[in-house]
Amino acid sequence: MRALILAFVLLMTGCATQSGNYYQSWQSPELAELPTDSLKVVADDFRDQLYDFYAPGSTTLSLEPVESAPVVIALELSLRTSGYAVTTLPESNAVPLAITVTDIDNQVLTVLVHGDHQVSRLYDRLEDNSLVAASPFTVRGGNNE
Repeated sequence: MRALILAFVLLMTGCATQSGNYYQSWQSPELAELPTDSLKVVADDFRDQLYDFYAPGSTTLSLEPVESAPVVIALELSLRTSGYAVTTLPESNAVPLAITVTDIDNQVLTVLVHGDHQVSRLYDRLEDNSLVAASPFTVRGGNNE
């Protein structure tokens, strides 16, 4: 049953919308209380996934600022400290990037959309609101479909 729910949620959340040169990031309000350490875990995990697609130091990523999504701020910081150029302005040569974070019955589904790829991962949310990876990364798009 959990696999069926996860498949449904992946289909529903995998459709980040693109507005101009941006994808729109989103974080469910239930996750506003996630501690900084948990946000950093998610941001660093997804930053590491971007290494497979784009080289730091030679890639500009376009990330729409979202004040109500602290995970976006954590992702931007993680990307910048790893050598990626991150802009909050639409640029034609920048790779559009968005992250969505959704609460699902004590689990957190995170989906990163970039270029024509989508990377997702499920995390277990523990009693102290820390996150632990509950699944491997799933990559869709490009040559992986």
